[in-house]
Amino acid sequence: GDVDAAPEIDTKILDTRPGDRWLLCSDGLSSYVSDEKVAAVLGSVRTTQGAADRLVKESLDHGAPDNVTVLILDIDGSSNEIAPIGFVGSAAAPLAFDGAENERRPIRLPTLLLHPLKAGQQEDTHFEPEREEFLEQLIEEDRKRARRRRVTWLIAAALMVAAIIGAIAIAYQWTQTHYYVGATEDGTVAIYQGVQQNIGPISLSHVAQGSEIMVSDLPALERRRVEATISADNLRAAHDILDRLMLLVETGSSGS
Repeated sequence: GDVDAAPEIDTKILDTRPGDRWLLCSDGLSSYVSDEKVAAVLGSVRTTQGAADRLVKESLDHGAPDNVTVLILDIDGSSNEIAPIGFVGSAAAPLAFDGAENERRPIRLPTLLLHPLKAGQQEDTHFEPEREEFLEQLIEEDRKRARRRRVTWLIAAALMVAAIIGAIAIAYQWTQTHYYVGATEDGTVAIYQGVQQNIGPISLSHVAQGSEIMVSDLPALERRRVEATISADNLRAAHDILDRLMLLVETGSSGS
């Protein structure tokens, strides 16, 4: 990749035990998938290839870019010998850089693993902790961006829910600006506030004012109109309808 002609490589020797499962990955995985999730996948998927495929999928599902690299090694303890290392294609030839002052022989991987401090013959071998700290800062920044994305999605979902609730509240308030005259369950005439609709078990109307007028005392035509409900533009208009029905009842009683 885009590296110096003589990159400095940090090496370390770690003990292994039969049954170990080792993971080497790029920040495309570690910045987007939590350590707990990675450990769960490594501990549950039996095959190395299956575990690697699962981790790559988890990383992509969490919004990682397409440069996700995962390498898994299982230690079976069947042999203490180091397996022969081979390279093919362009990797079989040593790297050559134009203008390099000194030619370096390619480092054999077994030698590098067994003697990391003696493998290279570089004169200026030193460790720069700033690079490690810089990488840790990059990984932490990637994780912060992932957390910010989750917070953004949560805020967007909360705003959407709030908008839906607000729309329902406004619609309900609109229904309460309407009135109509109808019959109650006990057979009297009353003024209702709201609209003549129900949303499941929720009624969008209620009795705003009752009366002593019995539906059965009304003339046949007015009785059918009240049973079918009479719409009113406002509360005053509903009172006028109620007064007219009361007059009809009183006139009918006087006529009798």
